Amino acid sequence: MKKLFKNFLKIALVILVINLALGGVTLQYTLNYWMPKITPDTPTFKYHAEFLPCAVVGLFVGQFSVPAAAVTWLIETSGHKTAVDKKANQ
Repeated sequence: MKKLFKNFLKIALVILVINLALGGVTLQYTLNYWMPKITPDTPTFKYHAEFLPCAVVGLFVGQFSVPAAAVTWLIETSGHKTAVDKKANQ
């Protein structure tokens, strides 16, 4: 019984680490892409999201940040201009 519990703890720890890493990276990527577009008048360097806070928040919003990062990546790679980009170029 102890061995089963130890294996469960190992699996839970691996899942937690993967969730921290994946949630943190995707939330950081999404925030770093969209924050300068939401407030274009502010210098970009003010909106660099740090990994550790993003990883902690990513534990709770990882189910939203992973699809949001995928959509953000698709928008970024397709060359689609957002409404903010169009307004800035006028």
